[in-house]
Amino acid sequence: QGHKKWITGISWEPVHLNAPCRRFVSASKDGDARIWDVSLKKCIVLSGHTLAVTCVKWGGDGVIYTGYFSFFPSNFF
Repeated sequence: QGHKKWITGISWEPVHLNAPCRRFVSASKDGDARIWDVSLKKCIVLSGHTLAVTCVKWGGDGVIYTGYFSFFPSNFF
């Protein structure tokens, strides 16, 4: 299953963390971020946001950063 509302951002996992790069994270107005593994065809839902997730970045240190309309950044793990 995919997002229930519009996708607002996508970020690929940095290649230096896990070459070849096969995972990306997406953000959506449905309030979820999702990690997609294109090789395994699996998805992990990162829920917990109370608002639409408007931006996402897979950081070079392995942390996934998300943000929403309030403009206060948050990191997921």
